Amino acid sequence: MNYYDGVSLTTDDSTLATVQNNQVANIWVTDLSDAINAKPITTGGHAWVPAWTPDNRIVYVLDEVNRKRLWIMSSDGSKSTQLPGAVGTYVFRPRASANGQIVYGSDRSGTVQIWRMDLDGSNEKQLTNSNDFFVSEMDVSSDGKWVLYGRSVGGYAELWKVSMQGGEPVRLTHLPAYDGKVSISPDAKTVAYTYSDSKATPPRGVALVPLEGESKVTLLDIPADCIRWTGNSQNSQSLLYSSTEEGVSNIWERQIAGGAAKQITHFTSETIPVFDLSKDGMQLAIDRNTSSSYVVLIRNVK
Repeated sequence: MNYYDGVSLTTDDSTLATVQNNQVANIWVTDLSDAINAKPITTGGHAWVPAWTPDNRIVYVLDEVNRKRLWIMSSDGSKSTQLPGAVGTYVFRPRASANGQIVYGSDRSGTVQIWRMDLDGSNEKQLTNSNDFFVSEMDVSSDGKWVLYGRSVGGYAELWKVSMQGGEPVRLTHLPAYDGKVSISPDAKTVAYTYSDSKATPPRGVALVPLEGESKVTLLDIPADCIRWTGNSQNSQSLLYSSTEEGVSNIWERQIAGGAAKQITHFTSETIPVFDLSKDGMQLAIDRNTSSSYVVLIRNVK
């Protein structure tokens, strides 16, 4: 994906300067127990934000010229198929529910909203209709009841939930401020989300809040870029998270109760803004990115 950042003209208006930013993203897959043997399943650098489906396929965003679309493929990268309907200049953050529905964000209605559809792209339904939608990751509860997402309200990014059937959204938490990544535990009881809030201690980490009921907040000192719960509906006591040091991301696992983190991947290059754990807890799909920037001069503008 290429985009330009800033424009400047010389005093005689003859030369224009801008910065061209290039982002390359491909999806890798590995067994959780054998992450050292992770392999890429896409090429071309335009596949983003993988999400596992209940039948072990992967939904992802394909970045095309001036638009984005949702595609679905087998876990080895074969049988890639475009999902009808899910299109826009901005399509993002697909997530799949345990009962086989996909939620995603799209600007197809004029503003960015959350949509829902079946795995074959049918039965589309718009779930939100708000002017203050905050672009962020979403998640779906395992019982198929709720979609979690972010909204920007009064200068703060807040975590909200909306029914998978649509309807009036409900604010889940106000503080600490939501920082874009969220994961609902397999038992659909607890939400983990990244936060960044100067008033909190620590000021950046992972917050745990109940999905329903009393809004008790627990803060964990975890430097997460993306998070996913491990385990199943009977046992979900640890988090997987990606973390970046010196421009390189890897995935780690840490128990909720504390203790040392265990390193899962051992990459030596690229960043991991998003990854997903399969519904059976056995496989990882990893979005690995590289970025580069160049100054572009355009002469004789007049």
